[in-house]
Amino acid sequence: MDNSNFINRSNIIKRLIFLFAILLVIPFASASIQLIEEDKETYNLNSYYLLKVDVSNTQGFLKSTIYCTDYILDYFVLPVNIVEQETIEIPDLHITDLMLGSCYVKVSVVDYNMNIIELKESKWFDVTDNLNINVNMNKETFLPGERVSLDGDVAYMIGDPVDGFTYNIIFDNTEFNNLESSNDNFDYSFDLANNIKTGEHNIKLEVYDEFRNKGETSVKFYIQAVPTQLKNLMNKLEFSPGEDVNIRVLLYDQAGDLMDEYTTIKVYNSDRGEVLSKNLRTNELVVLPLGDQAVPGEWKIETESRGLLIESKFNVLTFKNLDVYLSGSNLIIKNIGNIKFDGISTIYLNDLSFNRKIKLDVNEIEGIDLKENTKTGVYDVNVYVNNKEYNLGELKIVDDRGFFERTGDLITGNAVAVGVGDFFSSYIAYFIIVVVLIIIFLIWQNKKRKNVNRRREKEIIEGQLKMKDIKGDKDFTKGKSSKGMFSSAKKINKDEAKEFRDNLFKVAKDEPKKEKDPWF
Repeated sequence: MDNSNFINRSNIIKRLIFLFAILLVIPFASASIQLIEEDKETYNLNSYYLLKVDVSNTQGFLKSTIYCTDYILDYFVLPVNIVEQETIEIPDLHITDLMLGSCYVKVSVVDYNMNIIELKESKWFDVTDNLNINVNMNKETFLPGERVSLDGDVAYMIGDPVDGFTYNIIFDNTEFNNLESSNDNFDYSFDLANNIKTGEHNIKLEVYDEFRNKGETSVKFYIQAVPTQLKNLMNKLEFSPGEDVNIRVLLYDQAGDLMDEYTTIKVYNSDRGEVLSKNLRTNELVVLPLGDQAVPGEWKIETESRGLLIESKFNVLTFKNLDVYLSGSNLIIKNIGNIKFDGISTIYLNDLSFNRKIKLDVNEIEGIDLKENTKTGVYDVNVYVNNKEYNLGELKIVDDRGFFERTGDLITGNAVAVGVGDFFSSYIAYFIIVVVLIIIFLIWQNKKRKNVNRRREKEIIEGQLKMKDIKGDKDFTKGKSSKGMFSSAKKINKDEAKEFRDNLFKVAKDEPKKEKDPWF
Protein backbone atom coordinates (compact mmCIF):
# COMPACT_ATOMS: atom_id res chain seq x y z
CA MET A 1 0.00 0.00 0.00
CA ASP A 2 1.18 3.45 -0.86
CA ASN A 3 2.07 5.45 2.30
CA SER A 4 0.98 8.70 0.72
CA ASN A 5 -2.55 7.38 0.05
CA PHE A 6 -2.80 6.13 3.59
CA ILE A 7 -1.90 9.51 4.94
CA ASN A 8 -4.57 11.22 2.78
CA ARG A 9 -7.29 8.90 3.94
CA SER A 10 -6.30 9.45 7.50
CA ASN A 11 -6.60 13.25 7.13
CA ILE A 12 -10.08 12.95 5.61
CA ILE A 13 -11.30 10.82 8.48
CA LYS A 14 -9.98 13.31 11.00
CA ARG A 15 -11.82 16.11 9.31
CA LEU A 16 -15.13 14.23 9.29
CA ILE A 17 -14.75 13.39 12.96
CA PHE A 18 -14.15 17.08 13.71
CA LEU A 19 -17.25 18.17 11.79
CA PHE A 20 -19.39 15.56 13.54
CA ALA A 21 -18.13 16.79 16.89
CA ILE A 22 -19.13 20.33 15.97
CA LEU A 23 -22.63 19.17 14.96
CA LEU A 24 -22.99 17.44 18.31
CA VAL A 25 -22.17 20.70 20.10
CA ILE A 26 -24.60 22.80 17.96
CA PRO A 27 -27.26 20.35 16.96
CA PHE A 28 -29.91 22.89 15.65
CA ALA A 29 -27.91 25.68 14.12
CA SER A 30 -30.13 25.52 11.02
CA ALA A 31 -33.41 26.68 12.79
CA SER A 32 -36.17 27.99 10.45
CA ILE A 33 -38.80 30.73 11.14
CA GLN A 34 -41.75 31.80 8.94
CA LEU A 35 -44.23 34.60 9.93
CA ILE A 36 -47.94 34.37 9.23
CA GLU A 37 -49.42 37.94 9.45
CA GLU A 38 -52.83 39.59 9.10
CA ASP A 39 -53.40 41.50 5.91
CA LYS A 40 -53.83 44.84 7.65
CA GLU A 41 -51.94 48.06 7.23
CA THR A 42 -53.63 50.13 9.96
CA TYR A 43 -54.76 49.47 13.50
CA ASN A 44 -56.89 51.62 15.78
CA LEU A 45 -56.52 51.93 19.53
CA ASN A 46 -58.00 48.97 21.41
CA SER A 47 -57.59 46.67 18.45
CA TYR A 48 -55.29 43.60 18.47
CA TYR A 49 -52.30 42.60 16.39
CA LEU A 50 -52.38 38.87 15.55
CA LEU A 51 -49.31 36.89 14.50
CA LYS A 52 -48.43 33.21 13.94
CA VAL A 53 -44.96 31.72 13.51
CA ASP A 54 -43.91 28.48 11.80
CA VAL A 55 -40.79 27.20 13.57
CA SER A 56 -38.61 24.14 12.89
CA ASN A 57 -35.20 22.81 14.01
CA THR A 58 -35.19 25.18 16.97
CA GLN A 59 -33.90 24.90 20.50
CA GLY A 60 -33.64 27.95 22.74
CA PHE A 61 -36.06 30.86 23.10
CA LEU A 62 -38.67 32.29 20.70
CA LYS A 63 -39.03 36.04 21.31
CA SER A 64 -41.46 38.60 19.80
CA THR A 65 -40.77 42.39 20.03
CA ILE A 66 -42.75 45.36 18.67
CA TYR A 67 -40.84 48.38 17.44
CA CYS A 68 -42.79 51.68 17.01
CA THR A 69 -41.77 55.25 16.37
CA ASP A 70 -41.27 56.06 20.03
CA TYR A 71 -41.87 52.71 21.70
CA ILE A 72 -40.28 49.20 21.98
CA LEU A 73 -41.79 46.24 23.82
CA ASP A 74 -40.77 42.59 24.19
CA TYR A 75 -44.27 41.28 24.57
CA PHE A 76 -43.66 37.51 24.17
CA VAL A 77 -40.82 35.04 25.08
CA LEU A 78 -41.23 31.26 24.82
CA PRO A 79 -38.61 28.46 25.35
CA VAL A 80 -38.72 26.05 22.45
CA ASN A 81 -37.17 22.71 21.52
CA ILE A 82 -38.59 21.85 18.14
CA VAL A 83 -37.27 19.45 15.55
CA GLU A 84 -40.06 19.32 13.06
CA GLN A 85 -41.99 22.41 11.97
CA GLU A 86 -44.59 23.69 14.37
CA THR A 87 -46.99 26.71 14.23
CA ILE A 88 -46.90 28.87 17.28
CA GLU A 89 -49.61 31.47 17.88
CA ILE A 90 -48.09 34.51 19.48
CA PRO A 91 -50.56 36.09 21.94
CA ASP A 92 -52.62 38.98 20.56
CA LEU A 93 -50.92 42.31 21.00
CA HIS A 94 -53.29 44.95 22.45
CA ILE A 95 -52.77 48.23 20.57
CA THR A 96 -52.43 51.25 22.87
CA ASP A 97 -51.78 54.92 22.38
CA LEU A 98 -48.06 54.36 23.19
CA MET A 99 -47.76 52.68 19.81
CA LEU A 100 -49.15 55.56 17.75
CA GLY A 101 -47.18 55.91 14.58
CA SER A 102 -45.49 53.32 12.38
CA CYS A 103 -44.63 49.91 13.81
CA TYR A 104 -43.33 46.44 12.96
CA VAL A 105 -42.79 43.18 14.91
CA LYS A 106 -39.48 41.35 15.10
CA VAL A 107 -39.53 37.55 15.85
CA SER A 108 -36.22 35.89 16.77
CA VAL A 109 -34.79 32.54 18.02
CA VAL A 110 -31.95 32.85 20.51
CA ASP A 111 -29.84 30.28 22.29
CA TYR A 112 -29.48 29.93 26.00
CA ASN A 113 -26.79 32.55 25.97
CA MET A 114 -29.23 34.94 24.18
CA ASN A 115 -27.30 34.74 20.95
CA ILE A 116 -29.56 35.21 17.92
CA ILE A 117 -29.89 32.06 15.89
CA GLU A 118 -32.65 33.14 13.52
CA LEU A 119 -34.53 36.47 12.96
CA LYS A 120 -37.64 37.56 10.99
CA GLU A 121 -39.38 40.99 10.72
CA SER A 122 -43.05 41.65 9.98
CA LYS A 123 -44.42 44.18 7.53
CA TRP A 124 -44.70 47.75 8.71
CA PHE A 125 -48.17 48.88 9.85
CA ASP A 126 -49.68 52.09 11.25
CA VAL A 127 -51.23 52.59 14.63
CA THR A 128 -53.79 55.45 14.62
CA ASP A 129 -56.55 56.89 16.76
CA ASN A 130 -58.47 58.20 13.76
CA LEU A 131 -62.01 57.17 12.90
CA ASN A 132 -63.47 57.19 9.45
CA ILE A 133 -66.69 59.31 9.18
CA ASN A 134 -69.09 59.15 6.29
CA VAL A 135 -71.60 62.06 6.34
CA ASN A 136 -74.46 63.07 4.05
CA MET A 137 -76.49 66.31 3.91
CA ASN A 138 -79.99 66.77 2.50
CA LYS A 139 -78.82 69.39 -0.02
CA GLU A 140 -75.97 71.78 -0.81
CA THR A 141 -77.74 75.15 -1.19
CA PHE A 142 -80.13 76.57 1.39
CA LEU A 143 -82.25 79.61 2.02
CA PRO A 144 -82.12 81.34 5.39
CA GLY A 145 -84.34 79.58 7.93
CA GLU A 146 -84.39 76.23 6.11
CA ARG A 147 -83.78 72.89 7.83
CA VAL A 148 -80.47 71.04 7.53
CA SER A 149 -80.40 67.26 7.97
CA LEU A 150 -77.18 65.27 8.52
CA ASP A 151 -76.78 61.51 8.59
CA GLY A 152 -73.98 58.99 8.18
CA ASP A 153 -71.91 56.25 9.82
CA VAL A 154 -68.59 55.87 11.67
CA ALA A 155 -65.99 53.08 11.20
CA TYR A 156 -62.49 52.22 12.29
CA MET A 157 -59.70 52.69 9.80
CA ILE A 158 -59.65 48.98 9.04
CA GLY A 159 -63.32 49.25 8.09
CA ASP A 160 -64.97 47.70 11.10
CA PRO A 161 -68.03 49.66 12.33
CA VAL A 162 -67.76 51.60 15.57
CA ASP A 163 -70.32 50.21 17.98
CA GLY A 164 -71.45 53.36 19.74
CA PHE A 165 -69.88 56.80 19.95
CA THR A 166 -70.36 60.42 21.01
CA TYR A 167 -70.36 63.26 18.48
CA ASN A 168 -70.45 67.07 18.29
CA ILE A 169 -71.78 69.28 15.49
CA ILE A 170 -70.16 72.72 15.25
CA PHE A 171 -71.70 75.28 12.92
CA ASP A 172 -70.68 78.96 12.83
CA ASN A 173 -71.17 80.14 16.41
CA THR A 174 -73.53 77.27 17.24
CA GLU A 175 -72.55 73.95 18.78
CA PHE A 176 -74.59 70.80 19.37
CA ASN A 177 -72.45 68.84 21.84
CA ASN A 178 -72.43 65.39 23.41
CA LEU A 179 -74.84 63.79 20.99
CA GLU A 180 -74.84 60.00 21.31
CA SER A 181 -75.29 57.02 19.05
CA SER A 182 -75.67 53.42 20.21
CA ASN A 183 -74.49 51.94 16.92
CA ASP A 184 -72.38 53.06 14.01
CA ASN A 185 -75.02 55.44 12.55
CA PHE A 186 -76.02 59.02 13.34
CA ASP A 187 -78.86 61.31 12.23
CA TYR A 188 -79.41 64.94 13.27
CA SER A 189 -81.36 67.97 11.98
CA PHE A 190 -81.42 71.67 12.86
CA ASP A 191 -82.86 74.93 11.48
CA LEU A 192 -80.74 77.69 9.99
CA ALA A 193 -81.09 81.20 11.39
CA ASN A 194 -83.18 83.66 9.41
CA ASN A 195 -80.32 86.17 9.44
CA ILE A 196 -77.56 83.74 8.50
CA LYS A 197 -74.83 85.23 6.36
CA THR A 198 -74.85 84.70 2.64
CA GLY A 199 -72.18 82.49 1.09
CA GLU A 200 -70.30 79.32 1.90
CA HIS A 201 -70.60 77.75 5.35
CA ASN A 202 -68.89 74.81 7.02
CA ILE A 203 -70.29 72.19 9.39
CA LYS A 204 -67.68 70.33 11.44
CA LEU A 205 -68.47 66.90 12.87
CA GLU A 206 -66.38 65.50 15.74
CA VAL A 207 -66.67 61.82 16.83
CA TYR A 208 -65.22 60.00 19.90
CA ASP A 209 -65.37 56.41 21.02
CA GLU A 210 -64.72 55.11 24.52
CA PHE A 211 -61.15 54.05 23.70
CA ARG A 212 -60.02 57.54 22.77
CA ASN A 213 -60.24 57.00 19.05
CA LYS A 214 -61.53 60.15 17.43
CA GLY A 215 -62.59 61.42 14.08
CA GLU A 216 -63.29 64.78 12.48
CA THR A 217 -64.76 65.77 9.16
CA SER A 218 -66.61 68.70 7.64
CA VAL A 219 -69.19 69.40 4.98
CA LYS A 220 -69.73 72.64 3.12
CA PHE A 221 -72.93 74.22 1.87
CA TYR A 222 -74.03 77.56 0.42
CA ILE A 223 -76.58 80.11 1.67
CA GLN A 224 -78.45 82.07 -0.96
CA ALA A 225 -78.82 85.81 -0.41
CA VAL A 226 -82.34 87.04 0.21
CA PRO A 227 -82.77 90.80 -0.33
CA THR A 228 -84.52 92.31 2.67
CA GLN A 229 -83.89 96.06 2.56
CA LEU A 230 -83.40 98.68 -0.16
CA LYS A 231 -82.10 102.16 0.63
CA ASN A 232 -81.35 105.35 -1.27
CA LEU A 233 -78.36 107.11 0.24
CA MET A 234 -78.05 110.83 -0.58
CA ASN A 235 -75.44 113.42 0.36
CA LYS A 236 -78.21 115.58 1.92
CA LEU A 237 -81.97 116.18 1.83
CA GLU A 238 -82.21 119.84 0.75
CA PHE A 239 -80.54 121.25 -2.34
CA SER A 240 -80.22 124.62 -3.95
CA PRO A 241 -80.45 124.96 -7.74
CA GLY A 242 -77.05 124.35 -9.30
CA GLU A 243 -75.95 121.74 -6.75
CA ASP A 244 -75.30 118.04 -7.38
CA VAL A 245 -77.48 115.33 -5.86
CA ASN A 246 -75.30 112.27 -5.10
CA ILE A 247 -77.27 109.03 -4.84
CA ARG A 248 -76.19 105.49 -3.98
CA VAL A 249 -78.66 102.62 -4.09
CA LEU A 250 -77.91 100.13 -1.31
CA LEU A 251 -79.38 96.63 -1.19
CA TYR A 252 -79.03 94.54 1.98
CA ASP A 253 -79.47 90.81 2.44
CA GLN A 254 -80.94 88.91 5.39
CA ALA A 255 -77.75 89.35 7.42
CA GLY A 256 -77.54 93.09 6.80
CA ASP A 257 -74.70 92.74 4.31
CA LEU A 258 -74.54 94.73 1.09
CA MET A 259 -75.51 92.90 -2.09
CA ASP A 260 -74.13 93.50 -5.56
CA GLU A 261 -77.13 93.46 -7.87
CA TYR A 262 -78.61 95.35 -10.79
CA THR A 263 -81.06 98.12 -9.93
CA THR A 264 -83.25 100.68 -11.69
CA ILE A 265 -83.45 104.28 -10.50
CA LYS A 266 -85.84 107.03 -11.61
CA VAL A 267 -85.97 110.63 -10.40
CA TYR A 268 -89.00 112.90 -10.78
CA ASN A 269 -89.20 116.62 -10.11
CA SER A 270 -92.03 118.26 -8.16
CA ASP A 271 -94.08 118.55 -11.38
CA ARG A 272 -93.83 114.73 -11.80
CA GLY A 273 -91.54 115.21 -14.76
CA GLU A 274 -88.96 112.43 -15.18
CA VAL A 275 -85.45 113.87 -15.03
CA LEU A 276 -83.43 110.65 -14.69
CA SER A 277 -83.89 106.97 -15.56
CA LYS A 278 -80.93 104.62 -15.33
CA ASN A 279 -79.96 100.96 -14.87
CA LEU A 280 -76.89 100.43 -12.72
CA ARG A 281 -75.26 98.27 -10.06
CA THR A 282 -76.08 98.74 -6.42
CA ASN A 283 -73.62 100.89 -4.48
CA GLU A 284 -72.71 102.69 -7.70
CA LEU A 285 -72.60 106.49 -7.42
CA VAL A 286 -75.21 108.43 -9.40
CA VAL A 287 -74.63 112.17 -9.79
CA LEU A 288 -77.69 114.26 -10.68
CA PRO A 289 -76.74 117.89 -11.48
CA LEU A 290 -79.53 120.34 -10.64
CA GLY A 291 -79.79 123.18 -13.11
CA ASP A 292 -79.97 126.80 -11.99
CA GLN A 293 -83.68 126.66 -12.72
CA ALA A 294 -84.48 123.27 -11.22
CA VAL A 295 -88.15 123.09 -10.35
CA PRO A 296 -88.55 123.86 -6.64
CA GLY A 297 -90.42 121.59 -4.27
CA GLU A 298 -90.39 117.92 -3.32
CA TRP A 299 -88.55 115.61 -5.73
CA LYS A 300 -88.97 111.86 -5.70
CA ILE A 301 -86.55 108.94 -6.21
CA GLU A 302 -88.00 105.55 -7.15
CA THR A 303 -85.63 102.57 -6.94
CA GLU A 304 -86.29 98.90 -7.71
CA SER A 305 -84.06 95.85 -7.26
CA ARG A 306 -84.71 92.11 -6.74
CA GLY A 307 -88.44 92.63 -6.20
CA LEU A 308 -87.99 95.45 -3.67
CA LEU A 309 -89.28 98.98 -4.40
CA ILE A 310 -88.42 102.07 -2.39
CA GLU A 311 -89.40 105.71 -2.71
CA SER A 312 -87.26 108.52 -1.27
CA LYS A 313 -87.71 112.27 -1.34
CA PHE A 314 -85.60 115.40 -1.25
CA ASN A 315 -86.36 119.11 -1.54
CA VAL A 316 -85.17 121.64 -4.09
CA LEU A 317 -85.23 125.11 -2.55
CA THR A 318 -86.75 128.17 -4.20
CA PHE A 319 -84.25 130.56 -5.76
CA LYS A 320 -85.07 134.11 -6.86
CA ASN A 321 -82.52 135.45 -9.29
CA LEU A 322 -82.54 138.05 -12.03
CA ASP A 323 -80.17 138.91 -14.82
CA VAL A 324 -80.14 142.71 -15.26
CA TYR A 325 -78.24 144.36 -18.13
CA LEU A 326 -78.42 147.07 -20.80
CA SER A 327 -79.07 146.47 -24.46
CA GLY A 328 -78.80 149.81 -26.23
CA SER A 329 -81.16 152.17 -24.39
CA ASN A 330 -83.22 149.23 -23.16
CA LEU A 331 -82.97 147.92 -19.64
CA ILE A 332 -83.34 144.13 -19.80
CA ILE A 333 -84.53 142.14 -16.78
CA LYS A 334 -84.60 138.36 -17.15
CA ASN A 335 -85.87 135.86 -14.59
CA ILE A 336 -83.13 133.27 -14.23
CA GLY A 337 -84.44 131.87 -10.95
CA ASN A 338 -86.63 128.79 -10.54
CA ILE A 339 -89.87 130.52 -9.47
CA LYS A 340 -92.04 133.35 -10.78
CA PHE A 341 -90.82 136.80 -9.87
CA ASP A 342 -93.24 139.48 -8.71
CA GLY A 343 -91.74 142.66 -7.35
CA ILE A 344 -90.84 146.30 -7.83
CA SER A 345 -87.73 147.55 -9.55
CA THR A 346 -86.38 151.01 -8.88
CA ILE A 347 -84.38 152.56 -11.69
CA TYR A 348 -81.98 155.42 -11.01
CA LEU A 349 -80.81 157.67 -13.84
CA ASN A 350 -78.57 160.24 -12.16
CA ASP A 351 -80.99 162.29 -10.03
CA LEU A 352 -84.05 160.84 -11.71
CA SER A 353 -85.76 157.69 -10.50
CA PHE A 354 -88.89 155.75 -11.23
CA ASN A 355 -90.42 152.41 -10.28
CA ARG A 356 -91.57 149.60 -12.49
CA LYS A 357 -93.57 146.57 -11.35
CA ILE A 358 -91.97 143.37 -12.60
CA LYS A 359 -93.89 140.10 -13.06
CA LEU A 360 -91.92 137.41 -14.86
CA ASP A 361 -92.27 133.70 -15.34
CA VAL A 362 -89.14 131.57 -15.32
CA ASN A 363 -86.90 132.57 -18.25
CA GLU A 364 -89.23 135.44 -19.18
CA ILE A 365 -87.68 138.78 -20.18
CA GLU A 366 -88.97 142.32 -19.77
CA GLY A 367 -87.46 145.32 -21.55
CA ILE A 368 -87.77 148.93 -20.37
CA ASP A 369 -86.95 151.67 -22.88
CA LEU A 370 -85.13 154.26 -20.79
CA LYS A 371 -85.70 156.94 -23.44
CA GLU A 372 -89.38 156.98 -22.48
CA ASN A 373 -88.53 158.32 -19.05
CA THR A 374 -85.67 160.71 -19.78
CA LYS A 375 -84.48 163.41 -22.08
CA THR A 376 -81.23 163.64 -23.99
CA GLY A 377 -78.20 163.25 -21.77
CA VAL A 378 -75.65 160.89 -20.21
CA TYR A 379 -76.83 158.88 -17.21
CA ASP A 380 -75.37 156.54 -14.65
CA VAL A 381 -77.77 153.61 -14.62
CA ASN A 382 -78.39 151.81 -11.33
CA VAL A 383 -81.18 149.33 -10.72
CA TYR A 384 -82.36 148.07 -7.33
CA VAL A 385 -84.45 144.93 -7.58
CA ASN A 386 -84.78 141.63 -5.68
CA ASN A 387 -82.90 143.16 -2.74
CA LYS A 388 -79.86 143.66 -4.91
CA GLU A 389 -78.29 146.67 -6.59
CA TYR A 390 -76.99 146.49 -10.15
CA ASN A 391 -74.54 149.16 -11.34
CA LEU A 392 -74.85 149.09 -15.12
CA GLY A 393 -72.50 152.00 -15.95
CA GLU A 394 -73.09 155.03 -18.19
CA LEU A 395 -75.80 155.30 -20.82
CA LYS A 396 -76.05 158.10 -23.42
CA ILE A 397 -79.65 158.87 -24.36
CA VAL A 398 -80.80 160.96 -27.33
CA ASP A 399 -84.57 161.54 -27.05
CA ASP A 400 -85.82 162.07 -30.63
CA ARG A 401 -89.52 161.51 -29.87
CA GLY A 402 -92.15 164.15 -30.71
CA PHE A 403 -94.56 165.81 -28.30
CA PHE A 404 -97.44 163.45 -28.96
CA GLU A 405 -95.24 160.35 -28.49
CA ARG A 406 -94.09 161.66 -25.13
CA THR A 407 -97.66 162.55 -24.23
CA GLY A 408 -98.81 159.05 -25.24
CA ASP A 409 -96.25 157.53 -22.95
CA LEU A 410 -97.50 159.66 -20.11
CA ILE A 411 -101.10 158.62 -20.84
CA THR A 412 -100.21 154.92 -20.80
CA GLY A 413 -98.38 155.38 -17.53
CA ASN A 414 -94.93 154.43 -18.68
CA ALA A 415 -93.42 157.19 -16.52
CA VAL A 416 -94.02 156.96 -12.80
CA ALA A 417 -91.72 159.78 -11.76
CA VAL A 418 -89.92 162.39 -13.93
CA GLY A 419 -87.62 165.32 -13.40
CA VAL A 420 -88.56 168.96 -12.70
CA GLY A 421 -87.63 170.03 -16.24
CA ASP A 422 -90.58 168.14 -17.66
CA PHE A 423 -93.15 169.58 -15.19
CA PHE A 424 -94.88 172.01 -17.58
CA SER A 425 -95.02 169.50 -20.43
CA SER A 426 -96.67 167.05 -18.08
CA TYR A 427 -99.16 169.72 -16.85
CA ILE A 428 -100.26 170.53 -20.41
CA ALA A 429 -100.69 166.84 -21.21
CA TYR A 430 -102.87 166.29 -18.14
CA PHE A 431 -105.01 169.38 -19.03
CA ILE A 432 -105.61 168.07 -22.53
CA ILE A 433 -106.60 164.68 -21.14
CA VAL A 434 -109.18 166.30 -18.81
CA VAL A 435 -110.70 168.41 -21.61
CA VAL A 436 -111.00 165.40 -23.91
CA LEU A 437 -112.74 163.40 -21.19
CA ILE A 438 -115.26 166.25 -20.57
CA ILE A 439 -116.11 166.50 -24.29
CA ILE A 440 -116.61 162.74 -24.51
CA PHE A 441 -118.93 162.83 -21.50
CA LEU A 442 -121.06 165.72 -22.96
CA ILE A 443 -121.40 163.95 -26.28
CA TRP A 444 -122.51 160.79 -24.54
CA GLN A 445 -125.11 162.69 -22.45
CA ASN A 446 -126.52 164.49 -25.52
CA LYS A 447 -126.86 161.25 -27.41
CA LYS A 448 -128.58 159.66 -24.47
CA ARG A 449 -131.07 162.58 -24.28
CA LYS A 450 -131.89 162.36 -27.95
CA ASN A 451 -132.57 158.66 -27.68
CA VAL A 452 -135.03 159.28 -24.81
CA ASN A 453 -136.94 161.97 -26.76
CA ARG A 454 -137.08 159.82 -29.84
CA ARG A 455 -138.64 156.96 -27.89
CA ARG A 456 -141.26 159.28 -26.37
CA GLU A 457 -142.19 160.72 -29.75
CA LYS A 458 -142.63 157.25 -31.19
CA GLU A 459 -144.87 156.16 -28.29
CA ILE A 460 -147.14 159.26 -28.73
CA ILE A 461 -147.54 158.70 -32.50
CA GLU A 462 -148.32 155.03 -32.02
CA GLY A 463 -150.92 156.03 -29.40
CA GLN A 464 -152.58 158.47 -31.74
CA LEU A 465 -152.78 155.83 -34.46
CA LYS A 466 -154.43 153.42 -32.08
CA MET A 467 -156.98 156.06 -30.99
CA LYS A 468 -157.83 156.89 -34.63
CA ASP A 469 -158.36 153.27 -35.32
CA ILE A 470 -160.72 152.97 -32.36
CA LYS A 471 -162.86 155.90 -33.62
CA GLY A 472 -162.96 154.39 -37.08
CA ASP A 473 -160.98 157.16 -38.63
CA LYS A 474 -159.30 155.50 -41.51
CA ASP A 475 -158.23 158.66 -43.27
CA PHE A 476 -155.31 159.21 -40.94
CA THR A 477 -153.24 156.58 -42.64
CA LYS A 478 -154.60 157.17 -46.13
CA GLY A 479 -151.91 157.65 -48.67
CA LYS A 480 -149.22 156.41 -46.21
CA SER A 481 -146.83 153.76 -47.35
CA SER A 482 -147.33 150.41 -45.64
CA LYS A 483 -143.63 150.29 -45.17
CA GLY A 484 -143.43 153.71 -43.53
CA MET A 485 -141.89 154.49 -40.20
CA PHE A 486 -144.99 153.41 -38.20
CA SER A 487 -146.30 150.67 -40.42
CA SER A 488 -145.96 148.28 -37.55
CA ALA A 489 -149.12 149.70 -35.85
CA LYS A 490 -151.94 147.18 -35.70
CA LYS A 491 -155.59 147.13 -34.79
CA ILE A 492 -156.52 146.77 -31.16
CA ASN A 493 -159.80 146.04 -29.37
CA LYS A 494 -161.75 148.50 -27.20
CA ASP A 495 -160.22 147.31 -23.88
CA GLU A 496 -156.68 147.83 -25.20
CA ALA A 497 -157.64 151.31 -26.50
CA LYS A 498 -159.10 152.33 -23.13
CA GLU A 499 -155.99 151.12 -21.27
CA PHE A 500 -153.66 152.94 -23.65
CA ARG A 501 -155.74 156.18 -23.45
CA ASP A 502 -155.61 156.18 -19.64
CA ASN A 503 -151.86 155.67 -19.68
CA LEU A 504 -151.37 158.40 -22.26
CA PHE A 505 -153.31 160.95 -20.21
CA LYS A 506 -151.28 160.01 -17.15
CA VAL A 507 -148.00 160.56 -19.03
CA ALA A 508 -149.20 163.88 -20.40
CA LYS A 509 -150.25 164.98 -16.92
CA ASP A 510 -146.88 164.08 -15.33
CA GLU A 511 -144.65 165.45 -18.11
CA PRO A 512 -144.49 169.13 -17.09
CA LYS A 513 -143.42 168.17 -13.52
CA LYS A 514 -140.01 166.74 -14.63
CA GLU A 515 -136.96 168.84 -14.00
CA LYS A 516 -135.02 170.17 -16.88
CA ASP A 517 -131.79 168.39 -17.74
CA PRO A 518 -129.05 170.61 -16.30
CA TRP A 519 -126.88 170.13 -19.40
CA PHE A 520 -129.50 171.54 -21.82
